[in-house]
Amino acid sequence: MSSYQVAGKAYIRVDGQLLPNIEGKATIKNPTGVQRETVMGADGAIGYKSKAVAQEIEATFAHTTDLDIDSLSAAEDVSITIEWDNGATYTISNAWALGVSEVGDGEIKITWGGANAAFGRA
Repeated sequence: MSSYQVAGKAYIRVDGQLLPNIEGKATIKNPTGVQRETVMGADGAIGYKSKAVAQEIEATFAHTTDLDIDSLSAAEDVSITIEWDNGATYTISNAWALGVSEVGDGEIKITWGGANAAFGRA
């Protein structure tokens, strides 16, 4: 792989099973698990405070007959891995499904959350 390649297509696996991801896209929310907020004083910003937030992966999949929606939406203690075409990865271990948020036009949007996540390389 070229060191200049920017992440494009995303492949998503749940406990190693490749899912039919629409357009090869995925969204990671709160990838570091920490959110910072600026603390304001009378004269402006004086610093920041941090709080822990859940890491989440959201993706849209093709609604095929092979996709077990009930199982995916009830998943607990699973590993969710995104692998991009440039070799970068992001995994949430011990993840749980937050649910199916949309179903329509042959597509299903699913979100998973967790507290054990990290970026890596394939």
